[in-house]
Amino acid sequence: VSIADWTVGFAWTGPISAPWNATGSIAAGVLTASNASWNGTLAPNGSVTFGFTDNSVSMPKPSACTAKVAGVSVPCSIAFQ
Repeated sequence: VSIADWTVGFAWTGPISAPWNATGSIAAGVLTASNASWNGTLAPNGSVTFGFTDNSVSMPKPSACTAKVAGVSVPCSIAFQ
């Protein structure tokens, strides 16, 4: 069954810009990335890649994340490029 929406959250307090493959917002020290209008549907066992420009010079890289697909918690991993 395909899914129609996803979100990922992780600790982040610095400013960001130019998110790609997602929309992003920061509140209470958590960056929440959600699907863009065109990539919300994921096939079973599908994955999504997104990113943003880090506008700070001293933010530590996050080591953990949370993810929800169609409102259900799912495994999440972080990779840096």
